[in-house]
Amino acid sequence: MKTLIVGARGFIGSHLTEYMANFGEVIAVSLSSLQGGDRKQQLTQLFASIQPDICVNCSGAAHVPSSFSNPLNDFEMNTASVYQMLAAIRQESPGTRFVHLSSAAVYGSPVTLPISESAPLNPVSPYGYHKLAAEQFCQEFSSIYGIKTVSLRIFSAYGPGLRKQLLWDTYCKWRDSTEVKLFGTGDETRDFIFIDDVCEAIRAVVERAGFGGESINIASGTAISIREIVTLLLKELGGAHQANFVGQKREGDPDSWCANITTLKALGFENRTSLIDGIKATAQWLKEQE
Repeated sequence: MKTLIVGARGFIGSHLTEYMANFGEVIAVSLSSLQGGDRKQQLTQLFASIQPDICVNCSGAAHVPSSFSNPLNDFEMNTASVYQMLAAIRQESPGTRFVHLSSAAVYGSPVTLPISESAPLNPVSPYGYHKLAAEQFCQEFSSIYGIKTVSLRIFSAYGPGLRKQLLWDTYCKWRDSTEVKLFGTGDETRDFIFIDDVCEAIRAVVERAGFGGESINIASGTAISIREIVTLLLKELGGAHQANFVGQKREGDPDSWCANITTLKALGFENRTSLIDGIKATAQWLKEQE
């Protein structure tokens, strides 16, 4: 099996590149390396030359606040690039199966929990809208052109190597100050999934999914409060630090997320990393960054 990973320098992409090397040939590409000239033409040439069995798109901008301040860049990175990849596959490598990494942000603030794939899609950020549009492109190319696609709605992926988002922010404040001040109340919930399990989930999708333009939740299926996971991390980092939640809600952040992963489990996925073990591994890596 020949796998092309686009966005191989990112958090998920770098881990997936190493993981998928255990199951066949892997070609790793950074989307930013294709920015210098005509990206559309470069992608067309890429798929023509490689003819991969699988393409996993791990590329894109993954920072919700930036999507508010620079929505055009977010659109280019998360939406336009996906269309260009799909068009290149259709033209040069129609047998390639396309795995698009989407986001739980397409759900917005859910009315009921846990969130199934059939729940209403109500994004609350440009990032969420752009991820949703990319999913619709995958559906379009599947239903109209017969390209085999699947979109994976990643919830809160974490682990060694992630230099942004909640745990990295907590670490930086722990490192630089005696006070760890964070947004929100701490009672907000998320569904965290360790990076090793994300890779296992993607492999389960590659091996068993229907690739008919469907979308699949990638998560642990368990909700935890922000306060609880931050407290666990601070305990592993050491010291007398405590989190202080300022109560201010950040634009684009939902209150609660927890995924229904029935579809993913039906593909043979089993969440193997406990939250405690995942936080310990993350904390160990963070302390090595000092």
